[in-house]
Amino acid sequence: MTRASLPPVAVIGAGFSGTMAALQLLSTLPPERPVLLCERGGSFGRGLAYGTGNPAHLLNLRATNMSAFPDRPRNFEEWLGRLGPEEAEGIRATPAGTFAARGLFGRYLTELLSEAVTRLHAGRLQLLPDAVTDLEPRGDGFRLHTEGGQSFTVAGAVLAMGNLATAPSRSRHSLDPWDTEHFGRLHPHAPVLILGTGLTMLDAVASLRAHGFAGAILALSRRGLVPNGHAPAKTWAAPDFTPAELASLPRLLTRIRTEVARAGA
Repeated sequence: MTRASLPPVAVIGAGFSGTMAALQLLSTLPPERPVLLCERGGSFGRGLAYGTGNPAHLLNLRATNMSAFPDRPRNFEEWLGRLGPEEAEGIRATPAGTFAARGLFGRYLTELLSEAVTRLHAGRLQLLPDAVTDLEPRGDGFRLHTEGGQSFTVAGAVLAMGNLATAPSRSRHSLDPWDTEHFGRLHPHAPVLILGTGLTMLDAVASLRAHGFAGAILALSRRGLVPNGHAPAKTWAAPDFTPAELASLPRLLTRIRTEVARAGA
């Protein structure tokens, strides 16, 4: 059977999870099986998490832990090293490791996707900038329908829609801390209250300061907790799991917890 006659596997959503699912499918499926990557938004490879342009919105994992490829653990770190000095604002070197802006990680994913489309998997990876409205079971696969009126036969589908945007607020309270449209209308001397003290609170504070708000910011936590900082750490060797551990989720979980305790000690 030729490549053209085989229906693709569809991946619906082209944020981090969808992009990585598509790239891994291209690497593991037979070369005659194409992949159809569908994205209703304006860009592929970024999604909500990595679409921010604020350099203060940092990844909460070290760059050494953010490679897109398990067999190339330094891939993202090496990509950062090839950036020019104009990107330095988005890279923070600390005693606990190097942390990068989430927008830079979005660029990294986009470049991996572009390379797959134009060079590594040219012809196999198809990008569909349209919203998927229905998956209709058909025989051994599905019939995929889009908002724009297109229709495709697909062998299977990966649902990677991620966190959908919240509905617009009808009150004076903002439901979307990443929507900075109204930040310039804040009273410059009145405090801003943020309910919650997790990582989203840190993003909101960074956004407020980047838009020139110099007033007091109050963060309220019902449990009195804030995110923990990263302690300096050394790389821990990947465990050599036994066949019995790999065949049993409870045994595997027990072994991983044992390794975490050993690493912590």
